Amino acid sequence: MLLFKLIFTFCLILLNTATGSDQLFSFLGSKRFYPAPAVNPKIDNQCKLLQVQLVSRHGTRNPTDVEEYINLQKFIGDHEGLDDFLKNWHSPFDPKMEGELLLQGKIEMMQLAQRALLRYAGIIDPNSTEVQSTYKSRVINSAKYFTEAAFGAAAKDIPIKIGDKNRDIELRFFDSCQDYLDLHSNGSSIAEVNKFIELSSNRLKQSILNSAKLKNLTDEHISSLYTLCAYQFNFDPLNSKDDGFCKYLSMDNLKDLEYINDLETYYEYGYGYVEIHRKMTCALITSIVNNIKSSIKSGFPKSVLKFGHGETITPLLVALGLYKDSFPLTASTRDNNRKFIISTVAPFGSNVWIELYKCGTEDDLMLLEKDSKVFPPQVYTDYKIRIMHNEVPVTLKGCGNSFCSLDKFFSLVEDLVGCDFDKVCSN
Repeated sequence: MLLFKLIFTFCLILLNTATGSDQLFSFLGSKRFYPAPAVNPKIDNQCKLLQVQLVSRHGTRNPTDVEEYINLQKFIGDHEGLDDFLKNWHSPFDPKMEGELLLQGKIEMMQLAQRALLRYAGIIDPNSTEVQSTYKSRVINSAKYFTEAAFGAAAKDIPIKIGDKNRDIELRFFDSCQDYLDLHSNGSSIAEVNKFIELSSNRLKQSILNSAKLKNLTDEHISSLYTLCAYQFNFDPLNSKDDGFCKYLSMDNLKDLEYINDLETYYEYGYGYVEIHRKMTCALITSIVNNIKSSIKSGFPKSVLKFGHGETITPLLVALGLYKDSFPLTASTRDNNRKFIISTVAPFGSNVWIELYKCGTEDDLMLLEKDSKVFPPQVYTDYKIRIMHNEVPVTLKGCGNSFCSLDKFFSLVEDLVGCDFDKVCSN
């Protein structure tokens, strides 16, 4: 087991330090493994770090639709004249493990915790940490592996607050917001996705017919092949391009399939319907802001660790105004230099860190108003926020650099803070 982990970690290092825009892993969408940073970012030593908050997607998991791959196996079995790989291929996914965290996902969470401990020594403290998870077992296990790696035996004494299956407005807000559910109830919201599928379908089918000799492919079959390519690459990154489903997909195929994935997420959770997707994060944003205010006032909590889904991370990034292009993503206007690329925005294990710093010497605590939703700039002039996405510092709009004044950060999200979630979502 130890040897496997060492080999796996070595592969991750190789992949994450490689260069070149046409690397396979750059086109695997939401099924890409976590792109661990080559360098652990340093904190600002000129300021005092007071608090860190984490919102993380779960680690790499089994597919949630195993039946799809059983059907693909039957479809492939009906063909003759295929190469040895396809003739011998059987779906590797156990229906009993559908959607469950994989060993790779466990390692991703443990390594995320270990890097955080190095970066935030003295802040990620078992005596001043709150942990929260959605009800899904893959998310609960992600939280457990992170805390066990961070706190060792002390992890058992840290309760994980698990969201209600029927209503979790912080981390599964997309399940509880009626405006959101109504918008996406009939498929019309992803019209651009369907248009691009129509534009690309024939060329994808012809290309795969030529490379794999698979006839009468459906769009679902092609989607399954793409996902299998991603999973095989995650498991065996050094060989999957030459011996696996990836070998049947050209770089042009991968770019088409990636764009379908990007368009789906853009319209289902991203800037495609920015007003609804942004406002449904209001309970999460309120929690983040309240934790910041609590830290300034009382010093507690030092760390808050929240674990959710890709559908949690993407709207949060939208609420923060990150990865927003100056143009809408459409079927007819694909731009390879776009910012909104899901393999970057929300791969497995994707995360957002919110760091709170005290940079001045004046005591501002007396200026804080209890339970106030007003953020007077004079209160927070000595405080800074740094946002890190996937452990890389990012710059919020109007902040100039990655260290943003707290009053500016509050001004970016103040319309979301203290919301009545049910009213906002027309529940």
